[in-house]
Amino acid sequence: MKVKNTCATFAFCALSVLSVSGKNNCSQEQFINLLNIEKGYKPMPQGFFFADLGGWHGYGFNRKSDLSLAGGFRGPAFAGERSLGLQWLSDCLSRLVLKENGKDIPFEAVGANEYLPGMLRQSLDAKELAVHLKEIAISDRSTLTEYEIRNEGNSEREIEIGFTGKLTYKDASCKAVDGDDIHVGVKDGRHHFIFSFSEDGNLQMDGTQGYMMNMGSRSLRPGKSVKLYVFTTYCPASTEQEAMAEHQSIRSNETEKYFKENKKRWEGYIRSIVDRPTPYMESERNRKWAVKALMTLHTNWRSAAGDLKHGGVQPATGHFNAF
Repeated sequence: MKVKNTCATFAFCALSVLSVSGKNNCSQEQFINLLNIEKGYKPMPQGFFFADLGGWHGYGFNRKSDLSLAGGFRGPAFAGERSLGLQWLSDCLSRLVLKENGKDIPFEAVGANEYLPGMLRQSLDAKELAVHLKEIAISDRSTLTEYEIRNEGNSEREIEIGFTGKLTYKDASCKAVDGDDIHVGVKDGRHHFIFSFSEDGNLQMDGTQGYMMNMGSRSLRPGKSVKLYVFTTYCPASTEQEAMAEHQSIRSNETEKYFKENKKRWEGYIRSIVDRPTPYMESERNRKWAVKALMTLHTNWRSAAGDLKHGGVQPATGHFNAF
């Protein structure tokens, strides 16, 4: 991945007041799965997905029972113009693939799909390997997905790691760009995705609809883990060059900082609501309703793009005559 280690300034939604102090020690972990997004399996997500920071793309969950799509989040989902509505670009465009001695290591079960304020998580089991995924927004155009593979067995293992994906949206095509990066053009090149990986690998394209990325092998001693990252940028109403330039602003060596910023920002949002000295917030049920509303508003937050010259909140996901 060829990106500059430059800083970016993020604009935070005016509907949420960022506060880093409060009488309650509120955390993202206290508010898991307040919104159910395990329903959006049709070509159009119909609102069942996660987005943040005013981004125009986001992710969801596949059915736990469909292990052929295990190892990644559903999506991305994207919007860009009224004629598009809201669509899934893929069932899973960055799916983790594990092998040992040249043979696939199948995922045996999806342990949990968790939607926290500001984050998606997934845990999987694969023959004494524990796999944990996290996905967050890192700007109004880009997202970050972390894949952690841990050896839960008693012996050292040599694990081959790769990623694969296939487009399902009919008016999209992909190609290799800038070495190991992947470009996806949508709707005759009016909208652009850029996907890249935290480490170099062997990228092989499957025509214009899919790819396979081989990241090589890792030796994992018992109890040890390895982390890899996929970075995604979606720029609606832009050129491919503009999308590439936006993607290059990602600080690929500061993933830990991105997660810390996410935690600080969202727990600040939560405290600014639940710390209010009102009888309403004394009820755990009401606190959950309030945070659920906060998550909904942030999912519907869109940054300035195309003819929309300012950021704002839509009444629901997709496109509406209100902003």
